[in-house]
Amino acid sequence: MDIINFHQQQIEQLEMKRNEILSMADELPDAAFYIFQINAQIRDAMMRGDRLKTEFSPRKCNQCKQSIKEEITDKIQSKLNICSRCLQTIRGVVTNAEIEERLKLKNGTVKNDINYKLKPLVGTSLIRKSNKIWLIHKSVTDMFYNANFNKNEVRLNWIGEMEERVESLRKRKEILTGMKDSLNGAILQLFSLDSQIKDFEDRLSIVTGDRYPFRCSLCKGWVKGSDKPLLLQETTICHHCSHTMEQVKTFGEIEEILGLRNARIHKDKDKGVLEPYLNSKLLWKSGSIWLFHLNAARLHYKPEDLKPEEPAYNAIPTSLMERSKAIYQKIQEEKNSTANG
Repeated sequence: MDIINFHQQQIEQLEMKRNEILSMADELPDAAFYIFQINAQIRDAMMRGDRLKTEFSPRKCNQCKQSIKEEITDKIQSKLNICSRCLQTIRGVVTNAEIEERLKLKNGTVKNDINYKLKPLVGTSLIRKSNKIWLIHKSVTDMFYNANFNKNEVRLNWIGEMEERVESLRKRKEILTGMKDSLNGAILQLFSLDSQIKDFEDRLSIVTGDRYPFRCSLCKGWVKGSDKPLLLQETTICHHCSHTMEQVKTFGEIEEILGLRNARIHKDKDKGVLEPYLNSKLLWKSGSIWLFHLNAARLHYKPEDLKPEEPAYNAIPTSLMERSKAIYQKIQEEKNSTANG
């Protein structure tokens, strides 16, 4: 048996074990954890098998850092080295107005959900503001609206609950340690708390990627080590894809970042200067708002375009003395220019 078939056989055995636990889920109090652990072992075997089958490619995507196997025909996408997976992630960022229009929701529904049911996601790459405009990734809409999940508040993951539990146990231990001399049975309780803390820490080390990998649902890349992905129900988003989403911005925010004059990008778009970026799918309209990828904007606006606009001349000073002085200086300048001419 070759090593690739060995990994495949290992995956099949783990899947059989997972199905067995699923059939007894009601009888096992920790069934969710064991299923998560087996899924992690399956991903580990898949990652090892994938690495053995990986074909060499000289090009890597600047966004997800994975090999680009397909041919990139678009010139701008080729310059930026963006793969088709990341392009799909980029175009998945939309405004709340587009979601309401697409799903035929009442105006303000998504904004209301952001303030309540979707609030745990605010500030992540999935839901954020760009110059007062809410930007949301379609993975949220697929899970929250299309899956009819909108009856309950979204929770990031039960791993976060485990981390909160560990922190709570540590605080209890700290309080109990200060009272152990005056409290009967404190030593036994401290021993119990130590055991619980160690149990949760061991479980966290298994499910948070320190021992086993995660696979990003968007770019299909493997995540292992200190870079914990964003876990949301069945969706896993790596830090590369999170960064890719965060680079999608409104014109106003890009102008602030690059030091461009106000409304500069809008004017260039209206003149047709940015037509190639429309064709490359890195510039698009969501609802009534135009969105642009930051790397594409940096490619177009060269350093000489980043100079700040000259301040406007203050023609009418507020002070009478200053006004008289300005008029006198202007007359003198006109006399000098006439004399030199």
